[in-house]
Amino acid sequence: MYTVEFYETEDGDKPVFDFMISLEPKMRAKVGAMMQLLAEKGNELRKPYTEHLDDGIFELRTIHGNNISRALFSFMLEIELS
Repeated sequence: MYTVEFYETEDGDKPVFDFMISLEPKMRAKVGAMMQLLAEKGNELRKPYTEHLDDGIFELRTIHGNNISRALFSFMLEIELS
């Protein structure tokens, strides 16, 4: 299982989170479900849900009717040293 963390600017803004809450309720629910799927599948999640864009940057795609929402993401490796 992966952890989905929202990018946060130096002043505390979370642009993707802000975008999500601006969506109409059905699309917001679908985007949330897609993020949950990303958390479950991680780098095994492929087209049509994700697309590799360039240099470790990916796009998460959510479609609802004629609308499509896209959010950029990347993977971070967390290493615990003991």
